This record gives sequence, C-alpha cells and structure tokens, in this order.
Amino acid sequence: MRRSLIDITCFSEKRKGLLLLLLMEGNKDIDEIKEILDETSPSILPQIKILKENGLIVQENGTYSLTKIGMLLVHMLQEVFKTFDVLEDHFDYLNEHDLTPIPKELLHRIGELNNSEYIVPSLTDAFDPFAKIKPLTKASIWIKAFIAVYHPECPPFASEMASKGANLSLIMTEPIFEKMKNDYPEATRILKNSDNSRILIYKGEAMPSLIIASDQYFLLSLMLKTCRYDNSYLMGTEKEAIEWATKLYEWYEKKSELVPKKD
Repeated sequence: MRRSLIDITCFSEKRKGLLLLLLMEGNKDIDEIKEILDETSPSILPQIKILKENGLIVQENGTYSLTKIGMLLVHMLQEVFKTFDVLEDHFDYLNEHDLTPIPKELLHRIGELNNSEYIVPSLTDAFDPFAKIKPLTKASIWIKAFIAVYHPECPPFASEMASKGANLSLIMTEPIFEKMKNDYPEATRILKNSDNSRILIYKGEAMPSLIIASDQYFLLSLMLKTCRYDNSYLMGTEKEAIEWATKLYEWYEKKSELVPKKD
C-alpha cells in the first residue's frame, strides 16, 4: 500500500534533507548525496528506496533527481519546512512573546526567518544588549528601524550614521521622540534635517519593541505576553529574512506620520 506523502516527506529528516538537496542543487549521484548530507550508504539507501517506490525521485545514468511530482510537492512543502524550522528553533521565544504586532500576512510567512539566531545578551552586555549587531550596523548603507523602547546610545549613534551618509528611516512613538529631543537635541536636529534621514511618529497601540532592517541584517524584538520588556531578540543576515523585516517595517510606516524637516 502506498504510504502517505506527509509521512514520506515530513516524518524523516533524512528523506526531507535529500528532497531539499535535489530541489536546490539538482541531480546528484550517491557519493555526492552521502558527502553533502553526511550519511552512510546503510543510512541513506533505504530512504532513497522509499522515495523511488513512491514516485518522488528517479535514478538515471547513476544520478538521482526529483520527478515532476516530487519537484511540485517539495517546492510547495519548502515553505512549510522552513516554518517548522523557525518554530522549532525559536519556539520558546515565539511562545513567550506577544506576536500581536506582527500582521497576519507576515506571521504566516514566519518561515522566512529561517536560520536566524535567538540572542539573549549576557550579564556583561546588560547595558549594551545590541553589542552583537554594532559592527553590522556600522557597515550598513541603509537602515529602517521601528523604535518603541528608548536606548540612550541610539540617538547619537544614529546621527553619526546619518552624518556619514547612511540612509536612515526611523519610526518611533511620540514619547520616545520627545525624550530624544530633550536628551539629544543636536542628534535630533541632524536626524530630522539630514537629506538622507527621516523620522516618523507612530501613534498606534500594538507594536514591537524594536524592528531593524538593513542591507546587512534584520533584528526583531517583541514584548513579553506579560507586557514586560526583555532585551532578547531574533537576528539574522539572510536576504529573505531582511526582506521580511523590511515589509514589517513598511507595514508600520504606512500607519505613521512624517516629522517635518523644519519646525
């Protein structure tokens, strides 16, 4: 009796890995498969046999490839696999933090954050929770950020980036903007009036703690479900994740008002 496709594709890491390998890299012989997947013949050959018997891969001239049905199925399941990976890798973070600020259309695409890191700053970094991203930030050509938690070093750092020519687009709440004006009037003036930077004000209720999208990385920080802030966050450097974070930023940008260049 034919096994279910869900069983074949989802309930074996070896079969899943082989199917994704053939989708991403095309035809492979057995030696290439074993080397790339770090498997032995006794461990991978039974899985190849199952995939062949169920019409998902075919062997021709010593190499294995996806059948048309296999390619269609794996292409569709690729997003599901990525979503599983994100939920599995970051289950505690996503379960403990408030996901309300993420619009449904982007929450359904959470798999695009695949291969991101879950960062919990150490005690030595308690007063510098974003130490890990500073080199990437300094190397960024453009930065789009939503800021709902005040970090004292952010205004002078951002104004320095703007002065060096980086393109900055910053969304913040009105209380954050007012505090920045009071604490760092010169940095605020630079950020408001520079040709390559702008500030927007968000007045909505549901919001993340911090979103950063740049040409170098993305960062996502959410409030805990208990409405408390913690300084842990997800970050990564893959293009797809950066594009996801950019779309999240743009969702908030549409709901924000631009601060005029001149008072």
